[in-house]
Amino acid sequence: MLYREFSTQEELDAQYNLRDSVPDYPAYSRFYEESSRQAREQLECRLDVPYGPTLAERLDIFPAGRDGPAAPVLIFIHGGYWCRFSSKEFSFVAEGPVSAGVATVVINYALCPTVSIGEIVRQCRAAAAWVHANAGSFGGDPDRIFVSGHSAGGHLAAMLATTDWEGGYGLPGDLIKGCAPISG
Repeated sequence: MLYREFSTQEELDAQYNLRDSVPDYPAYSRFYEESSRQAREQLECRLDVPYGPTLAERLDIFPAGRDGPAAPVLIFIHGGYWCRFSSKEFSFVAEGPVSAGVATVVINYALCPTVSIGEIVRQCRAAAAWVHANAGSFGGDPDRIFVSGHSAGGHLAAMLATTDWEGGYGLPGDLIKGCAPISG
């Protein structure tokens, strides 16, 4: 056995292929795209803000749009099996947090196989460091950063939550105050 009841890599890979395993996959894809387009039209946003040197290292900021003290910040990391989607299909995620007074940052990263998963982790860490350094520019509180992600983004969120921020980056050790991986 390769893993549990799977004896071949093809059988195991099929478990991650949503296009083939979810009968109405195109409807979900359309929902992500349309809901995200509407979110970008309805919410204040700053799109494609660079956080690193490569073209893929961009993030979309949805400020909390509130007066008063700086808002908590949610960093959201999109899924897609490390090889599909971008921040643009997940703009809709910002609607709930922004309505509750939470600034939301949806990060983009390069995809496999163009880059390794290790490089994707590096890019996500660079995005979190950028958010910490620049939170004030969009009304966010650098001392209240939380991270969440869906699917591969859930794995990446866990990587951010377990990063040695102080030892590896010279940033506060508790840079990430909380983590909610979704369907990792």
